[in-house]
Amino acid sequence: MKKVAILAQKGGAGKTTIAIHLSVLAMQRDIASCVIDCDPQQSALGWYEEREDSDPPVVDGHQPSGRRPDKTGTLARLLRVAEMDEYDLTIIDTAPHAAEAIGEAARAADFCIVPCRPAILDLKAISKTIEILSVSDTPFAVLLNSCPPKRGVGENSMVKESRDLLLGQDIPLFKTAVTQRAAFSHALIDGRAVTEFAPGSPAADEIGGVLDELLELTK
Repeated sequence: MKKVAILAQKGGAGKTTIAIHLSVLAMQRDIASCVIDCDPQQSALGWYEEREDSDPPVVDGHQPSGRRPDKTGTLARLLRVAEMDEYDLTIIDTAPHAAEAIGEAARAADFCIVPCRPAILDLKAISKTIEILSVSDTPFAVLLNSCPPKRGVGENSMVKESRDLLLGQDIPLFKTAVTQRAAFSHALIDGRAVTEFAPGSPAADEIGGVLDELLELTK
């Protein structure tokens, strides 16, 4: 079973959106997938409650602050259950501003996706996430997310500048950039993902590109 954590210290990076769209597309490709929602906002669980299909399942992995960790560890236990249930891919959706929880997810994962908007404050904030990842020693790649659309043939200048900045620091980066598109949000309203709501759309193609790269990176 591949264990993939989606994490970022800064809020608003789009972790839950990426987790949902990737897990549904994986399911559509006959890759048995599930999501562990460790975010106290529980947005992934809220999406699942609106969904007609029971797959891919979303389970509650959040542990309220102030509660002592259970002896087995909530996340570790849920990952063992997912493996016993023979899932091929488990995606861990993490909370922002929670270094300890992010570190736990990074250590438990085989690979980490770090979504980041192509904006200066987001790019600066990413260093805190990378510091946590460096301790876990888990391979990762940054995914440029909520990007401005292309103008003409080439990549948007903000996206290109962000890509050059990250690569200049030897930070691993997905080749695919996810554009800010209405289809991503509209799909989630009634418990669907973009590959169900608008199959064959540019948004669906981008999620397909991310999944293709993820599967290659986690071979």
